[in-house]
Amino acid sequence: MIKKHSFFILIALPIFWYLIHAKNYNRLAKPNVTFVIDSTRYLSKFDFNYVKSKTSKIENHVDVYTKVCKLKNRIPKAFISKFLSSQKTVIGDQEYLDPNNFDAFCFKAYKEFPAYNLFTFTYENGTCCKTLYAVTTEKKSLKIINMGAIAFTGDESGWLGDKYGKWISNDIMDMMTISYYDDDFNPNNNNSRIDTTWSIIRIDKLGFFKEYAYKRVRYLDGRKIE
Repeated sequence: MIKKHSFFILIALPIFWYLIHAKNYNRLAKPNVTFVIDSTRYLSKFDFNYVKSKTSKIENHVDVYTKVCKLKNRIPKAFISKFLSSQKTVIGDQEYLDPNNFDAFCFKAYKEFPAYNLFTFTYENGTCCKTLYAVTTEKKSLKIINMGAIAFTGDESGWLGDKYGKWISNDIMDMMTISYYDDDFNPNNNNSRIDTTWSIIRIDKLGFFKEYAYKRVRYLDGRKIE
């Protein structure tokens, strides 16, 4: 009888040991659901730290040529809908952006000021142009103060254009806009025109943009007309 009990105990002990340790292992391996959810919520929060993580510090030049948009710099549709699509631009011809073309938005750079923050992004409209926008926001949130198109490059229907420049002080950009017009690109017709405008874009202490043209030159078929 003792031998039978010993035999059953020897068989049962490994099984009992396995069940206990397997239960403990599963308890340790089970993911912390609350931690995962909280981490996701934190990463999806839109604030200026989020913008900084998608951009780099603003450099001296102001143009749309210097950075190719990578996947990590793409602006998500939720960000566009919440902050950008309802904003009217104060500089540039296009008053509102098209939120449906969300793949065309790309973060570029940022800059921090004492009373507000600033970030830039590029937008390609899919037909002619790539435009650089500057946005000022409140310090403690992403509530937008002002937005404007500050640089571009493009061509369409007999028009070629570029606008570019540089920061000349902490809150002033010196810009040049060149537009070339030729309806038929026929060298025998004297209808080509080149317009060049120099301007200053200033950001005031509250974060509002203002652009002033200080020089303009126009050529018609190689002859200066203004």
